[in-house]
Amino acid sequence: SLNLSHNQLTSVRKLSEALQSPHCKLKDLDLSNNRLTSIQELSEALKSPNCEVTSLNLSHNQLTSIRELSEALQ
Repeated sequence: SLNLSHNQLTSVRKLSEALQSPHCKLKDLDLSNNRLTSIQELSEALKSPNCEVTSLNLSHNQLTSIRELSEALQ
């Protein structure tokens, strides 16, 4: 479990790279209450066969589009 809420994050690029590693076993990820506007990299990471995230909280961000996320979850 990783709680990164309330950190004023504007990017999760490095985190997204880490989520695609075969060594990453993270299941729960809380990114709520940040300043995220784009989650394209995160969406790509969620599509990776190595990504094991099953719980994701993106509430209270400034997301401009969730299309990539909805595609990743299909």
